[in-house]
Amino acid sequence: MSTPTEFLQTAPPAVELQNIGPFDRLEILQLDAEFLATSRDELNEAFSLLSFIDTPGGAATHLAEIARHQEKHGADPVKAQIRVTEEYVAYARKARSNRTSLRTLQEELEDMPEQHPFAHLDETRLYTGKGELVRYMDLRTLAFTKDISAFPFSPLRPYTKGQRGAHDPYTVESPRAEVADRIREVLSSTRTHDAKDLVGEAINEQANRYTFWAERVHEIEAHQARAISLVARRSLHELGFRIG
Repeated sequence: MSTPTEFLQTAPPAVELQNIGPFDRLEILQLDAEFLATSRDELNEAFSLLSFIDTPGGAATHLAEIARHQEKHGADPVKAQIRVTEEYVAYARKARSNRTSLRTLQEELEDMPEQHPFAHLDETRLYTGKGELVRYMDLRTLAFTKDISAFPFSPLRPYTKGQRGAHDPYTVESPRAEVADRIREVLSSTRTHDAKDLVGEAINEQANRYTFWAERVHEIEAHQARAISLVARRSLHELGFRIG
């Protein structure tokens, strides 16, 4: 039986782009890249990139296809490639930030002996990893059940309508009321030992997310034209990413 990546590399474009729904894409991404995208934009971009992994040029080849599409429609190909590269950097940066917040929560849990450590969360205690944890729990459930009706809002919906990039509804400084209520609802019934296990999983998941996007930026740095390569190189330095 083929792996998800092997399937994507051999499937006709129509199968890849039209017949695989967003929740199936989320499951494939989790199985193949071992992380969960936090928005539909990130999901669709990461899913498209799966078929370029372990191929010559990797993400740089994907950017070349974007450039050709832009030129065909009279748009600036370099601007488009830089914009996409910066989106990849934003995902990696957000993953790094989320992992740091989850590690802080992990330390906090070590000092919580009570069975239900999150039973009484007020507005000031929704931060520092708690949104990241519930997001992980919700997205993992969505990838497994593919039942959006189980949630009061779409976990993959961006914080601001029409907004691209790495901002999800769970981890913004001031989550919407329905999101804050969801965070409280999930955490209030989460036991300490379960929370510790889940936080550890979520930390590893964000580490995989960071690596996935940083490696794509590295491919762009290694194989793209000078202007775009320089953007990627500066970003890799800022991200502290090293191969090997």
